[in-house]
Amino acid sequence: MEREALSRIPYTEAEVLADLGTQEIAGDKKIPVLDKLMFQPTLNANGFRGGYLGEGSKTIIPHEATLKIDIRLVANQDADDIFQKFTDFLNRRGYQDIEVIRHGSMPPCRTPLDHPIAQPVIEAVKATAGVEPRLIPCLGGSLPNAEFERVLGVPNIFVPYAQTDENNHAPNERLALDNFYWGIRTTAHVLYHLEPSRS
Repeated sequence: MEREALSRIPYTEAEVLADLGTQEIAGDKKIPVLDKLMFQPTLNANGFRGGYLGEGSKTIIPHEATLKIDIRLVANQDADDIFQKFTDFLNRRGYQDIEVIRHGSMPPCRTPLDHPIAQPVIEAVKATAGVEPRLIPCLGGSLPNAEFERVLGVPNIFVPYAQTDENNHAPNERLALDNFYWGIRTTAHVLYHLEPSRS
């Protein structure tokens, strides 16, 4: 079902490249871009610091440099295992002098699209928005939602209520009031139809 949903997403590789302002997406060129976005782990460089960054020029050899990264995991990966593999990779290439500091981790999770909880959510979107929802197999993000699944046995399904130009995590991030009220109605619809006496 995930592959079928992926094929219905109207997002081409050219659009992805244009949106990101790049010529190519890193990784195996045989894997389609949407597959990479949905089902492949990533290693992201968040920021670099090192050397002289002040005004004018200064010819120096930096005594240290810092790189902050994060690794996005996918379902069935283990954070401890991936961290060990990452440090082993550096050591095998002669970078034993690099100090790797781990700041934390969250386990990944993914609820299948054919999970029984999905249908009430799909019906809620249809009822409140009047459109067929677009099913996205996986969303990238750093959330502790795996704990709901692992500890409580509760599946996770997300319905984004913001508009496409929300500027998520950026300056002027915003949410249109119409979307806010639609989100309230959709959530209420889901809760009403998930009530045990009504199922």
